[in-house]
Amino acid sequence: MMMETLGFITAWHNGCFKTKKTPFFPELGQNPSIHSIPKGPLGRVVEYVTEIFGVDRRLIIMSWTKTEKKGTSLLVTEHDKIMGYCVVRPLQETKCHRIGPLYALNTAETQVLILALISVIPDEVLYITAPLTNPSFIRLLTNDLRLKQINETVRMYTKKDHEISTHKMFAIVDTNVG
Repeated sequence: MMMETLGFITAWHNGCFKTKKTPFFPELGQNPSIHSIPKGPLGRVVEYVTEIFGVDRRLIIMSWTKTEKKGTSLLVTEHDKIMGYCVVRPLQETKCHRIGPLYALNTAETQVLILALISVIPDEVLYITAPLTNPSFIRLLTNDLRLKQINETVRMYTKKDHEISTHKMFAIVDTNVG
């Protein structure tokens, strides 16, 4: 490959998915395992993300989780343990949103989080960029939620692969954020 000869190392591929109209699930707002992050334990979210990336990302998390609309920055817990968290943000285009970040223990937890998020933004365009390394999550997006893959990008590094595990990473904020 051309990029490898230039010194780039491929870490993983991301797919960008889109739906033109999000469904509405009002009953999901009543799930006792889902909490709004501003009211939840931010320190525990930082610990959870540090476990995934191996570095403290406190300032980034504080910035990501500050959202203006209630229910757009969520975490899911089980027996007081964080199982995942996610954020949906408005885009510049009217009635368009992007989910990311979305980190969770497994696809089942991501489903709970995504459904809760999209219940807050019904009937709007939704984008999500996800590592293509998790086939069950990609099936959730394409089969269950009927999102269409609109492009693909490659996460690359120079010199060395940072060996970030993608098994708990279900949606990234941006393909350019390292």
